[in-house]
Amino acid sequence: MARLTLTLLAGLLLACQAGAEPRFPGSSDEPSPFELPSSMKDKGPGVTPLAVALSMCFEPADWTKIGVSTSPVIEMARLLRSGHYRLEILQMALMASASGRGLSTLAVRRDKGESLQLIAGSLSADYDGIYERALRMAEDVDRWEKSVRTVEPLARGERAPDAPRPRVEPKRLPGMGVGPGGSR
Repeated sequence: MARLTLTLLAGLLLACQAGAEPRFPGSSDEPSPFELPSSMKDKGPGVTPLAVALSMCFEPADWTKIGVSTSPVIEMARLLRSGHYRLEILQMALMASASGRGLSTLAVRRDKGESLQLIAGSLSADYDGIYERALRMAEDVDRWEKSVRTVEPLARGERAPDAPRPRVEPKRLPGMGVGPGGSR
């Protein structure tokens, strides 16, 4: 932490001495790894760490079961931008999963002002059980959101520690194997 602070102060001092505007971490022209690509920004809401954390709550098969055909991260970002809160989204997803209904269908009902308890009742779902499970899941979401927020972007050309190494083609010796032209 102290090293980061010193680095930031040194960078700020150098930028101010050069007469340039100071640049802070995260203010670069490069997109954050948790944002939508620029080609999609006009088409949907920006992805937030909370949307990423919410999307990690269910398996891909579960997202498909509740009718999330787009990326779950994008769907969670859309729901958050439309005013739904974390616990509400988790409850609607659990209700959708239990009833076989689509998440977007339940979100529309909620947008019209219908309470979560009424929605659960109409689906013959156990509202109290869903609420308790959503609370436990919300704790996981909080932990994941913090970890997503603390991920440092890699410098250009730097690989993640667990990233696979680039494949290197073996060199062919003369007279061994098939050459580039397909001849021996």
